[in-house]
Amino acid sequence: MDETWSALDTTNQGFLSKDEAKKFIATTLQELGIPGDLTEDGLDSILDELDHNGSDRFSKSQLIDFFSNFMYFFADPTS
Repeated sequence: MDETWSALDTTNQGFLSKDEAKKFIATTLQELGIPGDLTEDGLDSILDELDHNGSDRFSKSQLIDFFSNFMYFFADPTS
């Protein structure tokens, strides 16, 4: 995840735009071996949920938290 983040946050501002965050999610899913069949609408929905202040900017911690929660539910078939 760190390498993917660094590749996308080329200005070292500490956040990604919505388009960059979509690439981060898709790349990370691929790196984790999880089928990346999310649609554009699906990615938009995920990011809309994460973007509490409507800035269309996403911090590394926001995206890491998303993946932590995602992996918890992905690994638990009873969820």
